[in-house]
Amino acid sequence: MRQSRLLLNMSTVAILGATTFGIGASVTSRPSLMSDRDYEGLRVAITMESEDGMAMCNSFHGNGRMLCQTEVRADLRTQLADLDMRFRGTYEAAREARLVRIRAAYEKARARCFGMSGYDRDSCIVSAHAEKSRSLVVARIDS
Repeated sequence: MRQSRLLLNMSTVAILGATTFGIGASVTSRPSLMSDRDYEGLRVAITMESEDGMAMCNSFHGNGRMLCQTEVRADLRTQLADLDMRFRGTYEAAREARLVRIRAAYEKARARCFGMSGYDRDSCIVSAHAEKSRSLVVARIDS
């Protein structure tokens, strides 16, 4: 009696395991919210827009050029992360996009600090770093 029950339980587990594996293997498409062609087209358009922005930044001099380039690079990374989030449609992609936005905001804030000097610059950098840390803690708590 005991052996037949054990054999029945093992058979049931084996059948359920095989069924689960089969269902998982049959699902091959990723949860995409747009086609590959649309994704590549938007990716190219974002990159071209970024290159135009960088060319515009060359008209500035000194600190203004550095600030402009930093903002263009940060915006590029943010837009690409948002596009990737829309394309993949996963929680991980959304989380990564949020982290990219936090890092981009930090880079922009820190670049603005370099136009200052002395105590103002130091306190600006500390403030930017503190805001980044707070944002990362909130993002970690929310996830």
